[in-house]
Formats: sequence, C-alpha cells, structure tokens
Amino acid sequence: MPHNLCARFRAIRRTLYQRFSGNTSERPPKVSEIKTQWQEYVEDNAKEVFPSGHKQHIKRYTNEEIDKLIVELKRAITERKNQSEKAALFKVLGQAYYDLCVFQTAKIYFQKYYEVAKKLGSLILLQRAYCHLGCADERLGCYFDAKQNYEHGLETSRRLNDLQSQAKLFDNMANIYETMGDYNRAISYQHKRLKIAQLLKDGDLEYKTRTRLGYVYSVQGDLKTSINHYQRVLTLLSRKLGNVIIIHHSRCLVNFLVVIQLTFALYSSEFYSIIAKHMKNSRRSPR
Repeated sequence: MPHNLCARFRAIRRTLYQRFSGNTSERPPKVSEIKTQWQEYVEDNAKEVFPSGHKQHIKRYTNEEIDKLIVELKRAITERKNQSEKAALFKVLGQAYYDLCVFQTAKIYFQKYYEVAKKLGSLILLQRAYCHLGCADERLGCYFDAKQNYEHGLETSRRLNDLQSQAKLFDNMANIYETMGDYNRAISYQHKRLKIAQLLKDGDLEYKTRTRLGYVYSVQGDLKTSINHYQRVLTLLSRKLGNVIIIHHSRCLVNFLVVIQLTFALYSSEFYSIIAKHMKNSRRSPR
C-alpha cells in the first residue's frame, strides 16, 4: 500500500534528520521550508574542507535504505490505478530526491504530482504542487519559474483561505528576492508573513519571521530596526523555552550577536539597556 511506503519514507527522513542535526524531539523540515537539514550539513562541512577560492565539488551519496525504498515507490506507481494514490506517491518520490539534493529529478516527480492534481481538480493538492515545484525551481536557480509557481500557489491558497500556506509562500518569495539582492521586496513579503503570524497568534511563526527580518534589515544597514526584531525574537524564545537556549536556535542568536557588535558604537545606551534586560531575564529560573 502507498500509505505504508510513505510512512516508511517519513520514518527514514526522520532518522536521517535526527542523526545529522542531533535533535531527537522535532520533525525534519518540509520541502516547502526551502533548505533541508542535509543540504545545510553538506554546505557547512564543505566550507571547512574546501579552501576559499576553489570550486566546490560535492559528491552526494544516497542512503541505501532510501535507494531501495525509491525502487519500491516506483514499482508501486506502476501498479496503482487510483489517481489520488498515484499523486501521493509522486509527491513522496519528489520529496525523496529533493532531500537527496537531486533537484532536477525531484522537479520531474513534482511535475507529475501537479498534473495528477490538476486532473483531480483538487485545490489543496494544486497548492501543494505549486509550492513543491517552486522550491525545486529555486534550488535549480530558476528564479523566474519559482516565482511563478509561488504566485500560483498564493492565488490557490487565497481561494482556500489557507493562511498557513500563504505564510510559507510569502517566506519562499522573500527568500528568492533576498537571494537576488532585492531586500526591499524581501522585507515586504516577510511583513506580509508577520501579519499572518500575528493574526493567527502563532508565536513560532512570528519568531521565525522576525529572525529573517532582523537579518535582512542588518544587511541593509538599518541596524536599529534589526535589533528591535531580534529583541522580540529573544522575548518569544524565552516564553517558549523558559530562558533555556538550545542549539536549534543558535543561528538566530549568532545573527543577533553580530548585529550587537556592529551597533555597539552607534547605539551604546540602547545596547546596554537591551543586554542588561536580557541578562536579567536569563538568570531567572524556568517556570
């Protein structure tokens, strides 16, 4: 049954994610979250292995278990007549290749997923297909195609009144513009995402959005606004974690500390106020 195969693949993804991240409590990132943990792991280690200025050639190896499962999934597709089941299998195969950083093959299966979703006339499946196709295009550097897919996904999400999906797609659009160096548009999309987070009263979504805003504002040189966003991030994390900062959130904190270093001379009084307040809160025992 395809559901059993999909469940096995999800279990393998979770195992690999936990192995590379050291995080045993959370699920692996979804494709719609742009960057897989494995890709970040490869890139971070490549920076240490290859000297600067040398072209990086990274050979990616597939896990033997995933290879076998991919074969099973392909065989299951040929045996299935039900279009909904085929759509699910095409999506899982696309996710498998995406996680293995084989983005061109991932796009092929996401395209098949889209075609079946279109035949079925399912807006929910179409919205997901547009998002997956956009992610694959973005990883391939096809930014125009990625933006088109994300825009179609946003239009479909609005028809569904699906605010969570809209927030993800706003983030994806912001990532493209950030990559292209158009920071004003990146900020605009992140603010749209922030409005949804506040409307839904979703603290996790808000701190993730403010982390991105803090970074982009710092790149633009608007350090005061950047600090304001990172300060809000620390407040949200303190509520969630009881002031216990874990490694999963270290990237946000590193960005925050970099901005603090840059603003030391410019905003010394505000700098001391922020740090003193945070240090005072961090001494408190978790509730």
